[in-house]
Amino acid sequence: MVVNDKRHRVDFEHFVQLHQIGEKIELELVREGKSITVSVPLTKNLISSFVFDQDPRYIIYGGFVIIAKQKPDQCLTKEEFAQEENKMQEDEILVSQVLASSSNRGFHDSIYTRLHKINGKPFKNFKQFYELLKQDNSPVILLENEGGYQIAIDRKLADAEHEELLEKYRIQKAHSSEVEQWLQALEKKVPAKKVSNSVAKAAKDLAVTQ
Repeated sequence: MVVNDKRHRVDFEHFVQLHQIGEKIELELVREGKSITVSVPLTKNLISSFVFDQDPRYIIYGGFVIIAKQKPDQCLTKEEFAQEENKMQEDEILVSQVLASSSNRGFHDSIYTRLHKINGKPFKNFKQFYELLKQDNSPVILLENEGGYQIAIDRKLADAEHEELLEKYRIQKAHSSEVEQWLQALEKKVPAKKVSNSVAKAAKDLAVTQ
């Protein structure tokens, strides 16, 4: 993350993509408590979140386009590393785009928000993030970044306008192929749970009649 001239925190990749190869960007760094300014020439393309010839990893919910990419190695000081909340996080999950809808009103400027928690629960990778999203029955979904900033999604409203939103923006699939596999696995668990509950209820009723 970097802070731009308007004092807004933006994703570093997005900041670099605003410039052309051959340009220089000015970065103000803090080293040992002192501020220094360095000029960095852009001599090659930044590695993108998306890889050529590979499908993007994403889900669309509540109008938020949420993508996943493998977490890169970071250059951290000893103190920064000690304060890192999600040391074991394998994937970076971030909001790459917001498709305007009723369920995301007030959050249209939340692009490039890196997510660290969902309803107060941290996650290790994209799969865990998706499972938390689907299995949590809270009426409001809170997506939270490392600084505590939260995006609130009304679950009932998001579900109600989901198909209409996809049609409006001509989106064929609301998630990537790997998410489809996770969804099928979760759906298989639901009938089994319902059956076990039915068996338990029948056993209880039988015990009462006896």
